[in-house]
Amino acid sequence: MSARAAIIACGLVMAGVATARADCLSDFNEVNRINAGAGPYEISGRIFIAPTAAAFPDSPQTVTTVHVAPPKSFRVKMRAVDIIVTDNTKGWVKNAGASWAPVPPDKLADLQKDAPSKSYFPANGLADLQCRGTQAVDGKSYLTFTYNAVINGRKAAVTAYFDPGSRRPVAGESIVDVGGTKARTATRYAFDRAIRIAPPAP
Repeated sequence: MSARAAIIACGLVMAGVATARADCLSDFNEVNRINAGAGPYEISGRIFIAPTAAAFPDSPQTVTTVHVAPPKSFRVKMRAVDIIVTDNTKGWVKNAGASWAPVPPDKLADLQKDAPSKSYFPANGLADLQCRGTQAVDGKSYLTFTYNAVINGRKAAVTAYFDPGSRRPVAGESIVDVGGTKARTATRYAFDRAIRIAPPAP
């Protein structure tokens, strides 16, 4: 092969790689973009924490439940705190043993930074996206993507699973490793039109 032919071939390969990457990003953005027509949904999360060099425990240290009513309302429930945001304009927080309190307007933006308002899976700072095709998980086939993202200001390795038929999210996992401690969050998604997000009762 001549030097010119080699350069041309190399250029064609690189162009093919760039096209594949663009197609992968387009596919991911399409399925990860919240579809308001699909209705409200719940994200149940289990968080496992361990030293970096150790295995994750069998039982989660923290359990979270997030209800989302697209496009702008959500509720986050944890053991020690309950948060409600409606229409991205008003918020309330309730700590364990306390009453509901309104979120000051200047603090509301902090709650919205990582809110699930545009995408099913967090995708801020998206990098190293890989389209893994259809993979079998627990005996079922899911459309699978892996990538890095920034979650709560930390770099996270994310795996996202989607139903290949409905193209809705099904499950996922994120792993963050900071300062000798790692946290693994395993999530499950369930769509339910009965979910409603309303201000707390007075």
